Amino acid sequence: MVAASTMMLIMSVASTAMAVVGAIQEGKAAKDTADYNAALSARNARLSENQAALVRQTAMSNEKIFDKEKRIRMGAIRAKGGPNLSLDAFASTMLDEELEQFSILTAGENTARAHLAAAENSRAQGALGLFKGEQAQSASLLAAGGAALGGASTYIGKAQKLPKGNPLRIS
Repeated sequence: MVAASTMMLIMSVASTAMAVVGAIQEGKAAKDTADYNAALSARNARLSENQAALVRQTAMSNEKIFDKEKRIRMGAIRAKGGPNLSLDAFASTMLDEELEQFSILTAGENTARAHLAAAENSRAQGALGLFKGEQAQSASLLAAGGAALGGASTYIGKAQKLPKGNPLRIS
């Protein structure tokens, strides 16, 4: 039969081993979660960049369509006005058309830049998450080391109190 003091010593060693393994696993889980979240952040950044490119392309296409329609409208105004065409009215209309054309491109560019800013934010969040995961993993290794040292100290203290002749006793 195993003495109670020996059993307590064995349970102390087992408890220390579980604490060490648990701390290491906790750090590994934090690192794995951070890696996964960083991959999602990178994916979101790529999606935002693709969206920015699409918005720019759409704005340029819309601007080209508007430019073609503007030329038709301005030609119709010239044809309708003939020699009685007021140059001030024509110039004012042309200016309005140019401003509208410019606003199409500007709105597209502003939206594209917002998507690019979101991409940068996603990348930064991913990098921060990776850093936190690495720090959690390092902290868990330190906690595992602390648990191992604490367990060793407890073992030594209890093992010294075991009766002489017990193979677990430390002199």
